[in-house]
Amino acid sequence: MPVVDGTGSVDSWLIGPDCAAILEQTIGIKQVQTVALKEGGTANIEISEDKKTEPVFDADEVIRMARLVEQVRQGLQNSRGVKDIEIEFSVDEKGRRNILQVRPLTSRSR
Repeated sequence: MPVVDGTGSVDSWLIGPDCAAILEQTIGIKQVQTVALKEGGTANIEISEDKKTEPVFDADEVIRMARLVEQVRQGLQNSRGVKDIEIEFSVDEKGRRNILQVRPLTSRSR
């Protein structure tokens, strides 16, 4: 998987502390998309040229996800003293976000 194994180029956003605005955005150049197969497993499919530099999420989606991330981060900060987190999630065929994993952020050099 290109993102998980570190070989992919990802989109990233820096969100303001109140989760109301995007302060910075970097859009990665995507080569493949990992999709779930009906029979199980995954496959990487090539992304068309016109989609390679499009952001994966629009600004409203980014802000909604940032608010969710902040709720999770506050819960972990209150219960475990964790200040910064990394969240791994998937998006299903209906556009629902599914949190797969949450862990403390150990490096900012991503």
